[in-house]
Amino acid sequence: MAKTLGIFHGKKDEYNRLILKGLVTGSKTTMQIAEYIYQNSKQPPSHNPINEKRKIYSVIARKSSRLNELEEKGYIFRGNALKWDLTTKGLCLAITFFETSEIIKYVNFDRFGIDIQKVVESLKDNPLLAVALKTKEGKKKLKEVSDKLQSDTLVFEMFLNRIKDLINDIIKKGIDIDSMTDNDIMFYVAGKLSDFMKDIKFLS
Repeated sequence: MAKTLGIFHGKKDEYNRLILKGLVTGSKTTMQIAEYIYQNSKQPPSHNPINEKRKIYSVIARKSSRLNELEEKGYIFRGNALKWDLTTKGLCLAITFFETSEIIKYVNFDRFGIDIQKVVESLKDNPLLAVALKTKEGKKKLKEVSDKLQSDTLVFEMFLNRIKDLINDIIKKGIDIDSMTDNDIMFYVAGKLSDFMKDIKFLS
């Protein structure tokens, strides 16, 4: 993936990628994130792992640090006083760090938190699609898609990989995801939803 995003510039590249990837499986405390970075970093193992984890903690936790930047740019948030979690934008970007065959191992339907109503809301600026999806038939189709994504692992894997391709395409086009909101990302996702529904033969 081309390094066009500000969060992947220079020395912060590796740590920021690992922070996002580590949170895909669920929320973590700052120390748990530091441990994940230590275990998955390209750096050789340290003879003093405790001290090394503390160094990583210091880098990611200090003021105006990695975690603060990712929070300010809308990739992560504090779910409570102790743990960090991914926003929708953060999760969509983190999916691109996994190989196609790996995605389904780490992201389940509940974790992705697909909110069909949020998708519909993001389509409000497209009158034709918004009207179509808010009709009785449109709502029925959306429910079918939601049910299928939850019940069929293969279809959900297809959907996740479609998201991965979409985000990579956005980055290749030079669109600054750093400045996008969750709603902006959902608008792009929603724009591809109709094509995906056709691919899995929900629409004639």
